[in-house]
Amino acid sequence: MFRYCKICLKKVARYRRVCDSCNKKNRHVRNVSYYKTHKQEIKERIEKWRRNRFRNWKEQYQTYKQRYSLEWEKVFKKNPRCEICHKDLKYFSGNKRNTVTFDHKRRVLIDKTPYSWLMRHTPKKTTNVQRWKKFAFGILCNSCNCHLILKNRKEWLISALKYTIKI
Repeated sequence: MFRYCKICLKKVARYRRVCDSCNKKNRHVRNVSYYKTHKQEIKERIEKWRRNRFRNWKEQYQTYKQRYSLEWEKVFKKNPRCEICHKDLKYFSGNKRNTVTFDHKRRVLIDKTPYSWLMRHTPKKTTNVQRWKKFAFGILCNSCNCHLILKNRKEWLISALKYTIKI
């Protein structure tokens, strides 16, 4: 059993009154007309949603970041110093000049950066602390970390030392 569409007179199922193509066309017309009449309300609603969404996310992220950074500071050394230039540093200070930068001494399987790994894993689990110590990251300042090369590091340092000894 079937019916005919009220608009274009195509065959449709018994339980339907309008075919899919006519329904889509009419829906678009309805949405456009609704948008034109309620344009200002819709814009205000969207702006309010965006502001609230961003504010909540920012607050949640800050508390999460502070909690994990304080927990990890208890695990690390008390007074960190750069291993190259011996400058006094701080953990998670937010200032690039004084913040500890963790350097990969050897290949480590971490998704992104050591900092992002710390922010995703809690030190309350002993397995996370053991994994972190197993990684053996070097503690450097930002400027020393930027000046180190990534590939063939040992060969580059040996050649640089030989060059400076010759002079």
